[in-house]
Amino acid sequence: MIGILALLIRIFSNPYSNVIQKRLGQRGFKSLWISFFAYFILSIFCIIPSFGVSWAAFGLDFYKYVILAGVVGALGNWFLVEAIKSGELSVLGPINSYKSVVSILFAFFLLGEIHSLAQFSGIILIIFGSYFIFEVIDEKFSPKLLLLYLGFLRL
Repeated sequence: MIGILALLIRIFSNPYSNVIQKRLGQRGFKSLWISFFAYFILSIFCIIPSFGVSWAAFGLDFYKYVILAGVVGALGNWFLVEAIKSGELSVLGPINSYKSVVSILFAFFLLGEIHSLAQFSGIILIIFGSYFIFEVIDEKFSPKLLLLYLGFLRL
């Protein structure tokens, strides 16, 4: 039950945080500060559960990968906030769902994980779902749109 609750909170909190990030960006706040405070607030929620973890049990490799993942995640969030400031959420939302597709592909090629038919079905649903969303809003997926999302272009 707690897993379902956590999943629902994640499903609704992420798009809501994107809306807040867009509002802050439109009000002139820098993307770096928006990302910093988003991670800072998330870290506050992690303090209490962290007391029950035996941190010394993890090896040095674990911490190297955690730091690397944190840096890459923070940079990704910074680019996302940059894209949200100048793009439409109705376009960027479907592109943002490609994170899970990329994660599954990385897991397959880098970790050797074999995924289930349900996971591959999810990939297909994400790809076709975003295609239909782009058809409705008259915005076709293009390399320019991807570069906008990645923060390399501005409108």
